[in-house]
Amino acid sequence: MTVKTWFEDPSGFPGQFAAFVECVRGKAMPRATGVDGKRALQLGLAVKQSGRTRRPVEIEG
Repeated sequence: MTVKTWFEDPSGFPGQFAAFVECVRGKAMPRATGVDGKRALQLGLAVKQSGRTRRPVEIEG
């Protein structure tokens, strides 16, 4: 079994950073859309609100 260090594993931060740079340079398209980011933010905020209020929170869909 080969063990990779964090900087050799393309699935971690270095891979994400490399993909970001490719998008900025116009050589690739982002895998996530603005809508994906909005949904992730809505979910995170709902989790935070639910934890604070100890109540379920509806997310608009």
